[in-house]
Amino acid sequence: MLLFTVNVGTLIRDIPYRLRNKIEMLLDPPDANHHDWRGMASVMNLNTEEVRQLENARENGKMKGLVERMIQRHKTVNDLLGWLKHPDVHRLDVIDEIKKEHHSIPNTLLVIEDDESSEDQESGLLTFCWV
Repeated sequence: MLLFTVNVGTLIRDIPYRLRNKIEMLLDPPDANHHDWRGMASVMNLNTEEVRQLENARENGKMKGLVERMIQRHKTVNDLLGWLKHPDVHRLDVIDEIKKEHHSIPNTLLVIEDDESSEDQESGLLTFCWV
């Protein structure tokens, strides 16, 4: 049996299909506060045309299109966790699902210090604390 360990440096393309599919299913349904694929598109800095293409995607789902863009851009689990924790997305439930699927991810995923500088907040940098 082959065990696969997911860590902050793991590329999105290397996340097991079952987990990627679960992430897509959780973020695809619309949320009144845009804590869904639209929030993810926003924090990923997609342009208007890219968002429009996702909106027109009917058969595979919008989040699947975002995951494909993450793969194309060589994004990592660290990137994904940062986007999920971002105030525009704030999907701790998805982080919990990632932890459930992969027990190798620690319970304490990240800590955001209250005294983070506004420069760090504007750049989207988050401090990850792995124990």
